[in-house]
Amino acid sequence: ALKVVQRLANRLLAESWASWQQTAGEQRRVCKVAAHVIVWWHAGVLTKALAAWHEHALDAAQLARSAAKITLRWQNKSLATSYLTWQSRTEEQRRLARVAAKALQRLIHRALAAAWDRWREASGQQRRMRQAALKVVQRLANRLLAESWASWQQTAGEQRRVCKAA
Repeated sequence: ALKVVQRLANRLLAESWASWQQTAGEQRRVCKVAAHVIVWWHAGVLTKALAAWHEHALDAAQLARSAAKITLRWQNKSLATSYLTWQSRTEEQRRLARVAAKALQRLIHRALAAAWDRWREASGQQRRMRQAALKVVQRLANRLLAESWASWQQTAGEQRRVCKAA
């Protein structure tokens, strides 16, 4: 009787064990399929989400490039305006510097021209004075020469008369 009870208990235990194994195997298979379905479903959802994100990222990148181009155009326009303003101011400063240099040269040349005119006047006056002095000296010399000539003629005339009288 004990053996029969043990056999029954073993048989029930073996059937329970087999049933548990079968149920556990089925649950494992269902979990794997469910995990696969979840992964596949998530992959689809994630793929759609990733595609949507990628689309959004591409749009954002395009907007960023457009904004960068617009900003660059604004900067270039502002830079060009600044450059043109600087260029015109620099050209105006150069023009004013040339005008000032010309005016200064005129002043310098005017002063030099006045000094040159004064020098020419002074040198002309000195030349006239030298010529007048030379004329005076020549007149004096001529007078002395004339007096000497007259004195010589007189002396020569007297000597001729003395020689004729003797």
